[in-house]
Amino acid sequence: MRSQTVGDALARRVEVRRGAASRLAEALRELGAVDQAVYEAVARTPTAELDGPVRRLSDAADRSRLWLGIAAVIALRLLAAGVAYSRVHTGVHYPGDVMVGSIMGAGTAAMVAAVYDRLPQPRRRAGGAAAP
Repeated sequence: MRSQTVGDALARRVEVRRGAASRLAEALRELGAVDQAVYEAVARTPTAELDGPVRRLSDAADRSRLWLGIAAVIALRLLAAGVAYSRVHTGVHYPGDVMVGSIMGAGTAAMVAAVYDRLPQPRRRAGGAAAP
């Protein structure tokens, strides 16, 4: 059996603060059950042809190696989706983990872009080169 899902962990924290009868805790427990069911369905589905390529894709994402490359070529959102699936397929993460990570990644990218947009831009000379 795998460790608890994100939904389960959050439900326990909500229960401590609001009690076991909390509607939010119940919704989070249900989210955890859906997460577990999707994970088990992916794990049970025989995909011999995908196992090798998906394992290599998932390994490439270890220690953020692949994510740094994706950040450099942000237009490759399709590759990111493949990695997200590979993390569930190989049993490294639950689907909810991947969704939260995707949201966090998109938010981080938006924040970095916003900061970059606020940086002073070098003045350009008449010929197009940046002034020293």
